[in-house]
Amino acid sequence: MTTLAQRIVVAAMTYIGTPWKHQGQLRGYGIDCAHFVANVINEARASSPPIEIPHNYRPQEDGKLMSALLGANAEFIAIEDRQAGDVLALCDEAIREPDAPRHLAFVKEVTATTTFIIHAGAGGVVCHRMNAAWNRRIHSVWRAHE
Repeated sequence: MTTLAQRIVVAAMTYIGTPWKHQGQLRGYGIDCAHFVANVINEARASSPPIEIPHNYRPQEDGKLMSALLGANAEFIAIEDRQAGDVLALCDEAIREPDAPRHLAFVKEVTATTTFIIHAGAGGVVCHRMNAAWNRRIHSVWRAHE
């Protein structure tokens, strides 16, 4: 039997190459980070009610939607305890508002030297290695409930 974390990583990988589209929610057509995280968790969970994202948020959402999404569907995890399948809540690239998550990503793998993530950004859904700039942007880490 596979774990929720394993199912999350497998589901997230099926979105690779999907273009980014604000409020998009369809694999292969267009998706934003909030819908990407909601869709993947919905696909991976066995029997929980689906996560639903409202369709009235701006491209530069103030972090309230992301915080509510995470708080209702996941538990807070210490950054150093992150593992595959966890959700990273990230600040904006310039870290102008360190207390407001502006982007979401999944942890794909944690090794002794790096972390690999899957995220729906301006270049679409991609998988890549975390570097120091990405690590500075981590606002919080969350583990989805079954």
